[in-house]
Amino acid sequence: MKIKNKLTAYFLIWKRLLKKTGFLILLCLIPVLFALFSHFAKTEDTGLLRIALASRDSDGWALSVMESLKDAEGLVSYSVYPTADEAVQSVYDGLSDGAWVFEDELYEKLRAVARGEELSLVSAYMNEDTVMQKIAREQVYSRLYPEIARIMYGEFSSDELFLGGVSEDLINGAYEENKLPEDLVTFNFQSFEARVEEINYLTAPLRGIISVLVLVCGLCGALYYLCDERQGVYGFVSRGGRFVILLLTVSAALTVAAAVMVLSAFLCGSASDLAFECALAVLYVIGCTGACTVLATLVRNVNSFAVLTVAVLCASLVLSPVFIDISSLKELQVLFAPYHYLYALDGNETASMAIYAAAAMASALLVGAVSSSKRKS
Repeated sequence: MKIKNKLTAYFLIWKRLLKKTGFLILLCLIPVLFALFSHFAKTEDTGLLRIALASRDSDGWALSVMESLKDAEGLVSYSVYPTADEAVQSVYDGLSDGAWVFEDELYEKLRAVARGEELSLVSAYMNEDTVMQKIAREQVYSRLYPEIARIMYGEFSSDELFLGGVSEDLINGAYEENKLPEDLVTFNFQSFEARVEEINYLTAPLRGIISVLVLVCGLCGALYYLCDERQGVYGFVSRGGRFVILLLTVSAALTVAAAVMVLSAFLCGSASDLAFECALAVLYVIGCTGACTVLATLVRNVNSFAVLTVAVLCASLVLSPVFIDISSLKELQVLFAPYHYLYALDGNETASMAIYAAAAMASALLVGAVSSSKRKS
């Protein structure tokens, strides 16, 4: 097919996809999910993760930390228990998803940690270490580390500047006046930087769910192609031309879905860097196009491919770090595009998405060439 014909076919495929009721429903789910999660993130008690808090003694500073966490709005809801045993028992009874127990003499131990000692500050009790549990830990860290910075400043003033006779109130006042505007702990997502306290904690599962939904849009595009092929719509097209149409159909479905995803993310405040989001979305479309095309080339039966679509949906939700990060199955995780997308979005393995996209597209072209040559023979 000539380039002009390919562009014409691409435009016609777009128009045809947008007339499919099922495909339109999938597209509408993307902004709807973004809007719902953004709304729930502003409510006081979403109930998605319940954490029990307790202190081993009546340390006043530990109590203030627990109260600040209890009053925090967002995904994680905290409950303060009078004793550590009651907090831990709530986990066994299923009333809480995890328990954070602050050690006795917490403030003194914070001072010791600031001096370089290795001490336990918080004991964690949980059923399983999920992505959401990690988010809860980050919220606890955001309360502890700023105070460690304050203590380190005071220790340095007393020991290195020989200000031991100066009252602690004066040192704390000087700390507040001379404190750098940057926080001690920040999260960096490529060029995006946000304070721990200001992060929308619904972002983690939301972006994972949406990325899987975009992949499903690509699989639906492949399924539409297989249905048309079974009905003889492409009977006049050569074998090689049919593979190109399959590739265009899948990429068209993914391009529309990815565009809706990026636009919805910005409108709902779940993204900040337009250039990075767009570049990552392009890589994700290429990777998903290659993967979906390989599957559609190998599994040409419509009913079998429909079952495969459901299987890929479930496997992507389980193996990708949407709700749970199963690191022990990394050999299987790397086969799924959402896994690479989410880690690239988190800023940990940006290059992996590009590598996956190149490998998936190369595999699609190879499988397409082999399939076309076998049919000719």
